[in-house]
Amino acid sequence: MALGQIFDDATTVSGLARLVERLRKSEQTRSDLPPGLVPIKTDGDLPPLFAVPGSGGNPVGFVHLGRLLDRRRPLYGIESVGLDGVGKPLDRMATIAAENVRRISALQPVGPYYLTGACFGGRVAYEMARQLAARGDEVALLILLDASPPLTDAEGRPRRPEPAKTKASNTALLARFVRDRIALYARSLMRLRGAERRAFLREKLGIIGQMIKQRDPFRGERSELIQRAVYEANRRAGRAYIPGPYSGPTILCFTRDRPIRGKRDYREDWLTLVPQCGAPIQVAGKDSGDMLNIPNVYELSERVNAWLASATRDVPSPESSVTPLYATVK
Repeated sequence: MALGQIFDDATTVSGLARLVERLRKSEQTRSDLPPGLVPIKTDGDLPPLFAVPGSGGNPVGFVHLGRLLDRRRPLYGIESVGLDGVGKPLDRMATIAAENVRRISALQPVGPYYLTGACFGGRVAYEMARQLAARGDEVALLILLDASPPLTDAEGRPRRPEPAKTKASNTALLARFVRDRIALYARSLMRLRGAERRAFLREKLGIIGQMIKQRDPFRGERSELIQRAVYEANRRAGRAYIPGPYSGPTILCFTRDRPIRGKRDYREDWLTLVPQCGAPIQVAGKDSGDMLNIPNVYELSERVNAWLASATRDVPSPESSVTPLYATVK
């Protein structure tokens, strides 16, 4: 990845999206890279770090971390099934993890494996580690980045399997999409006055006219509905997943500024499943997305490089091999 791509494209959300789209297209031209693995950073001779994103399913959030990793460590994001608009989104954690294990095994047939995941993705990475360990593979390190609570939601409501009837149909997804979009437009309209309000109405009425003319509410672009379907499938999987214990090397990393919504911090329940990890490590940020963004990613990347170096045999200290890309732009 060229440095210009990072500075030019990775400074905005839309730019990051374009960057990941280019990464996906370059992925499709590589015969050795399994579908669903996004090559965030491919250079380096060490075993790669595999990163699982949150419920949105897009690994774009790991781009900054990838730039700050030890230059010898590749980083591959794992995209949720269905985000390409081809596959059907998966809504069972065991199935999601098994598919991810299949993907990373196609690139790296044997361990040691290095896994990380943010928020919902932390729990996916955790189940991946359990499945890899169950089949006899070595997981050298599992890094949980502000993983959502394992046994409850953030407010302490227990996680439990949901009946099949709660699965959303395409019609229901479309109805919710339209409802939410109308509500968004209404809120935006209420904030505008005079000429700005009239211009906003003209723009939206023009969009509605195109939808009617083309008989397509998405005007040929269905990415938002696809993203919503993936998000809801991941949320269903997360709500129904109650993990078992895991005994492998694990780092539990929390954001120190996350608001606590329940009676206590239910993220600490991870300690009942991975007591070997010791006290959670606190880093800057309000949530898993915030910890991966500038400037908080500087602190996180230093930690991640140190953890990976410690877990990797015969690797020098990360201080000697980290690309000091952001040193002049903090």
